[in-house]
Amino acid sequence: MIITVFSDSHGFTDTMTSVLQRNPPEASGVFIHLGDFSRDAAVLRPFGEVFSVRGNSDEYASHDRTIPSRLLTEYEGVKILACHGHMHGVKAGLERLFSEGKEKGADVILFGHTHVPFCEVHDGVLLANPGSIACPIPGQHMSYGVLEIKDKTPSFFIKIA
Repeated sequence: MIITVFSDSHGFTDTMTSVLQRNPPEASGVFIHLGDFSRDAAVLRPFGEVFSVRGNSDEYASHDRTIPSRLLTEYEGVKILACHGHMHGVKAGLERLFSEGKEKGADVILFGHTHVPFCEVHDGVLLANPGSIACPIPGQHMSYGVLEIKDKTPSFFIKIA
């Protein structure tokens, strides 16, 4: 199973659709948008099942108040916690986010907010940030992530858009 993960599109959706048109494996299946702007996930609907969570830039947009701040889901025996990360202070460290994920029994924790790609396994939990699909910080590329689940084992790949 492949889950394509985008974050921090900030109203710029062209790169997301371009990625899906160029890379058919990423264009089939499930998509998770990690916020800022979660409404951008609408462009993914023609390609498959779409989930999104609210980011800090979504907090003030009235049309995004129905979007959850966290998503806890399970695919092929792998429990996934997805959030934007701003409410966990991820720019200062991942301890709060990791603690919540462990408490909820997550095998994978997906987050955004920093605009910096990240992937690390800590105490058996995969923590991953796809970076920003539209607004990378200086020195970074536009990027996204691919979460692959095979035989109940998750792997995360950071891809340059």
